[in-house]
Amino acid sequence: MCILTVARPKERAIEQVDGPAALRDVVTLLKHSDELTPAHRILVDLEPESVLVAADPGQLRQIFWNLARNAIAAMPDGDGSMLDHSILLYGSNMSNSNAHNHFPLPTLVVGGGCGKIKGGQHLKYPDQTQLSNLLLTLLERAGVPEEKVGNSTGLMSEL
Repeated sequence: MCILTVARPKERAIEQVDGPAALRDVVTLLKHSDELTPAHRILVDLEPESVLVAADPGQLRQIFWNLARNAIAAMPDGDGSMLDHSILLYGSNMSNSNAHNHFPLPTLVVGGGCGKIKGGQHLKYPDQTQLSNLLLTLLERAGVPEEKVGNSTGLMSEL
């Protein structure tokens, strides 16, 4: 076999791949690798049925492998989950795009932010509260203090 056959990137072979099965394969490899320390734990909570995605099977597994290794590298002491160390914001900046209205804006904040975000809450703010207040608060909790973001009027202390 020629070394270039192995070293040269292969053409993509897009096919229907069982995403959870590919993730389970990577987790099995990772659990038996030297990447993990006794302080790390891997929890996998996937629905039993398969979810088919159109992807190159090797590339999909490589993506899962890289994400897992990056997560482990980011938490060398294994203190908590990746979600405990993250802040994710999900929502929109526009409620009714036809009216160019930005109220109401249901917004979801997920993650512990390394202990800087209070979880398990459903917060409802007064009408016309600026979304920029939330952005200012998240920046402050992430260690990026700013005096103002857009038309913000202050921090959201309940978060």
